[in-house]
Parts: sequence; structure tokens; C-alpha cells
Amino acid sequence: MSIEYRLVSTKRKSADKNWHLSITQDMSCNGLTFYAEQEFKKDELLEVQVIMSGILEIYKGKCRVVRAEKKNTGANFLTAITFEQKASKAPEKEAKPKKKNVKKI
Repeated sequence: MSIEYRLVSTKRKSADKNWHLSITQDMSCNGLTFYAEQEFKKDELLEVQVIMSGILEIYKGKCRVVRAEKKNTGANFLTAITFEQKASKAPEKEAKPKKKNVKKI
């Protein structure tokens, strides 16, 4: 799946806070891993948008970095994040209106 991400909160003085595009490696209900061009530090806050097939929004919100591992190729970092906010729920079905008891005269 595609992921757009940017750094929101960090203790570093200079950091790239521009939007970036990548792909997810793995995803669960609590978080995901993805490939990043830059190394993120543990506990940094990212703004993330995960999209399936270019049209279906899976998750949009803040995420906390859990770890970042430099890959053997040296070009990317496999970054693990946890969701800070729960994904929005599907709209609930409307309850059917109750029938009113009407007395016949």
C-alpha cells in the first residue's frame, strides 16, 4: 500500500518536515512498517496517510516511531510506527424507527 508521511514533532534542531511517499512493508491493527529515505528516531511523531489502490484511505492520523533499521542496501530505513489515533470507523447503520402504537377508534 502507498504511504504519505512527514515528521511533525522531533527534538532535533534541523529535520526534514516535508511530505514523502513510500510503500508499506507490513501492517497490523496497531501500526505498520514502511521504507523511509531518512532515519527517524524513536518517539518522533509522524503524520501519516495510508492509501490502498490510490483511492481507499486506510488510515490518516498521527503515529509514533518505535524503531528504524538501516537496510543492507544502505539507501532506506525500515521504520516501525504505532498508530496514535484509532482509524475512523465505518459509518454505523441507522436504527430503524420504532413503530408507534396507535389506538384504533
